[in-house]
Amino acid sequence: MCFRASLIKYYPQKIDDDWICQCSSTVRIVSQKSGVRDYKRGEFTKEDTFYNEFNSWGYANFISFAELMDESRGLYDKNEDKVIFAIDFTMKDEKTEDKS
Repeated sequence: MCFRASLIKYYPQKIDDDWICQCSSTVRIVSQKSGVRDYKRGEFTKEDTFYNEFNSWGYANFISFAELMDESRGLYDKNEDKVIFAIDFTMKDEKTEDKS
């Protein structure tokens, strides 16, 4: 299973050439079985920096489909036929210093 997220260009006006943004995130699949921990990836201890030319990040192999569906892992609720993904994403807009 592939999980990929893209940074959203969240303002309608043209983004300046010197635009940079600090981001951090935690991606997890919520355990649906009592006593089983959530499956986590990307609990960053530092922030990643994105530039105007680079706007995406992700995991090519977040979890395999077999691992996701393995009942012993508690990630897939067979009765409800559901998986719960939780993404905590923090974005702090920054620009280079004003040179005027």
